[in-house]
Amino acid sequence: MMKLLFMMSLLASIVFVNTTDSKTIPCTPINPKQIPCQGLEAIVKSKDPYQITFDVDNKTNELLIKIDLEEGSYYLGPNSAGTFKGLLKVDIPTNEHIELVGKFSSKPKPTLEENQWGEGTINVIRKNTRHSLGYKLKSKDDFNIKGTVQFVIEPKCTMEIIPVTISNKSGRLSLLRNCL
Repeated sequence: MMKLLFMMSLLASIVFVNTTDSKTIPCTPINPKQIPCQGLEAIVKSKDPYQITFDVDNKTNELLIKIDLEEGSYYLGPNSAGTFKGLLKVDIPTNEHIELVGKFSSKPKPTLEENQWGEGTINVIRKNTRHSLGYKLKSKDDFNIKGTVQFVIEPKCTMEIIPVTISNKSGRLSLLRNCL
């Protein structure tokens, strides 16, 4: 019995020594909402199948989102009919400075395809596309409003949640991507 207790305490001390002596290694932050099911190795090696850029047209009062797709990638058009989750959207909290208005405009327009998840047809984007969304300034003050741009990228089937800030400095609005 004494031998068994000694072996168990020796084993426990080896496990604890190993974890307490580990060195801190800097890591790249990962958004858990973007983690695919293949495991951590796939995340570290994987690359987004799209490039997204943000801009603002201060003359027409539109937020601009350009999504360039890699071959085979696609997403649903932001104005698709139905109850799909994961349509392209800009999400900001209600505030006293800015209001998003209207629907997205997309160039080129999405193509109408058979709905692979149900009945009818859906708007699908398979080409590099520029989306614009109107806004109304409610204040001339400088401000920073944090929000997100969200959409599901296929066939990876992940909800992409990109943190952004809508910023107004001296009457010039900008839409900036935040670091996680």
